Amino acid sequence: MLRRALLTIIDAAEIGGGQLIVADPDNAGLVDWCAGNGFLRTGGPDLRMYLKVATVRSYLRPEPR
Repeated sequence: MLRRALLTIIDAAEIGGGQLIVADPDNAGLVDWCAGNGFLRTGGPDLRMYLKVATVRSYLRPEPR
């Protein structure tokens, strides 16, 4: 499910721009799950996390060789 969501987001970013994917985990227990899937903490007091669109693109749609 996460993979499909990320693919949809990078498709949208290719059309309309955008450089970051932001996640707001509902609780502290989800922070580890998000981190395990590449999301990074913003460093703020909340649980907000982010992932660069370019990072997702490189993992899910590598450049042809």
